Amino acid sequence: MRKVLTKADIYNRVARLRADPNRLISAVMLSELAGISIDTFKDVFVSRETPMSETTQIRMSRALERFEAGEVEVMFGRDKKHFIQIHQKPKPKLKRGYGLTVEGGEIKLKIGIRNRADYSEPTFKELMNGD
Repeated sequence: MRKVLTKADIYNRVARLRADPNRLISAVMLSELAGISIDTFKDVFVSRETPMSETTQIRMSRALERFEAGEVEVMFGRDKKHFIQIHQKPKPKLKRGYGLTVEGGEIKLKIGIRNRADYSEPTFKELMNGD
């Protein structure tokens, strides 16, 4: 079972998401994913007229965690409309990766794709500095 985010953390995350011009999901889709109406979303997060209820807290916490984990993706339909696709198995966010390896006393460059959230390998800078 996932831990529910605090109300302050949810307010901060939603504010950062709304302030980002390159956001991956709109407020309408985020409220749809959370299972709350857009009017409730506006009252709680935009105008802050209504305090956040526990139900809204739980739903927004789950929606934000699912979105950040890669379980949810915004897709474009043939009619140029946006819709949400939920993956049964999360797709990790990948990025280009490179590093150094020592094989047989020779230093070789290792190039490939790696998970963006994986911090188990030392960075190229750490290997060069010997940290």
